[in-house]
This record gives sequence, structure tokens and C-alpha cells, in this order.
Amino acid sequence: MRLLTVLVLGYLTVKHGLPLASFVLGFLLGPLAEINLRRALQTDPDLLQFAVRPISGLLLLLAVLSVAYYFWVGYRKMRAPSVEPAAP
Repeated sequence: MRLLTVLVLGYLTVKHGLPLASFVLGFLLGPLAEINLRRALQTDPDLLQFAVRPISGLLLLLAVLSVAYYFWVGYRKMRAPSVEPAAP
């Protein structure tokens, strides 16, 4: 079942023009990040600790900015007038 899910998600990322490398990195590093998140929450269950510490706050900010930039570029591309070549 997991292999089928990976294949379907990989196909959809390629079909919609998303980079496959980010999918692979997320798939491989996701479980590791989840385990370490659980460990961190066992020591201190306050989620605010991820935003107030300098390094984690910076990484969180960069992640939010990269997602916002992705949507901003898509919005600008959608709003840009199409340029047609001039007829000779």
C-alpha cells in the first residue's frame, strides 16, 4: 500500500511540474523529522519553543517564505498578460 501511495504521489508531482527531488527528500526525511519532533515535545510540550529560539525560528520563517514565494510566482504568472508575436 505504501509503495502504491509513493508511486501515485510521484506521478502527480511530475504531472503537475513539481520538482521530484523535493518529494523524495520529504519522503525520506519525513519519518526522521516526526520522530525528533515527538522527542522534543516529550521534553517540553510547548509548541512555541520552535518559534522563539533563533535557529528554529529562522528555519520556520524561511519555510513560510518559500511557500509564500511559490504561490506569489504562480499568481504573477497567472496575472501576466500573454505576449503574442507581432504579425509581419
